[in-house]
Amino acid sequence: MPSNGTPVKISTTIKINRDGKREKYELIVFGQWFRKDQTTYLIYDEYYEKKGKIHTVVKFTEGQIPQAQIIRKGSLNMMMYFKEKEIMGGTYKTEVGHFKIKTITKKLTFQQDDEAKTGTIKINYDFYMEELEVGSYQLQFNFKEDKGK
Repeated sequence: MPSNGTPVKISTTIKINRDGKREKYELIVFGQWFRKDQTTYLIYDEYYEKKGKIHTVVKFTEGQIPQAQIIRKGSLNMMMYFKEKEIMGGTYKTEVGHFKIKTITKKLTFQQDDEAKTGTIKINYDFYMEELEVGSYQLQFNFKEDKGK
């Protein structure tokens, strides 16, 4: 992977349907966008007052069957994998404990404009922790070059 990427502004939206209740969360961060062959990376840090820093890598690999991976490290550690219409395992670790997680991806899409330096990753999935369904999630990452002003 190159040593430096394109600086980007990343807008993340998470919509959750859990037990018939809907929740929506939005996060705006600044990070780096890398592209290597058929793989796109978004790399950024999240800062929380009580949790501290969480380093996040979002990896999307194009191909006949696209795949995505989200790796979070810091005050919590999470590895999530996504492959359309497949069950994928992962891990979630906090100060409370270590949990097995899995995702069942309903839809996984990626659109990118190299010239405009923008893109969108969308992941719709069902999320399970220790075999219990947590909810249905719609996760979207929108990114665009941050030219700084």
